[in-house]
Amino acid sequence: MKFSRVDAYAFLFGAILLAIWFGLSAKWKDAAPSTDFFEVNRLYVADFVQGDDPILSYDRTIKQKFLGTWAAEIYDAASIERTTPACFGDGSRIYNPGDEPPIPVTLKWFIDKDCHLGPGQYIVEVVWKIQPEGYPVKEYKTNSNIFNVIPMGGKLYVDPLILEQLEKQQKLLDNQIPAVGER
Repeated sequence: MKFSRVDAYAFLFGAILLAIWFGLSAKWKDAAPSTDFFEVNRLYVADFVQGDDPILSYDRTIKQKFLGTWAAEIYDAASIERTTPACFGDGSRIYNPGDEPPIPVTLKWFIDKDCHLGPGQYIVEVVWKIQPEGYPVKEYKTNSNIFNVIPMGGKLYVDPLILEQLEKQQKLLDNQIPAVGER
């Protein structure tokens, strides 16, 4: 079978279009922000007494499935140069839309280890490396509020807004557990 000059031009034109399509597709995937896959809406650490495992107000949205690796570091909030964390945790997992963290979320669960923090003010810094299939690695960073670790025997102040959120989470928990006789 012979190919005419028109066939050759058509083939060449099709090959050029395909190359442009693949090139644009790769650039589009490079340009896709991390928030197309994952977003933290809230990361709030309540003040707590030294030795306790505080409850966090943590809300995230997983928009698409991906493999994620994360590193969370707790720093002294007064430190200008954050070179040595007071506590560090890291891990990896598959993130799926609809996955929910446990209720309540504690610092131990979030960092994936016990953090023995002394009295002072701290902040949590978290970095996720998002590795969606078919896309280059994306990075998502967030920080918590500045929170206080109060010495044992000290007085703890709870922000009314956080108290309200914790009460709502407790009501959700209570509604998930059937009362005796309802099983």
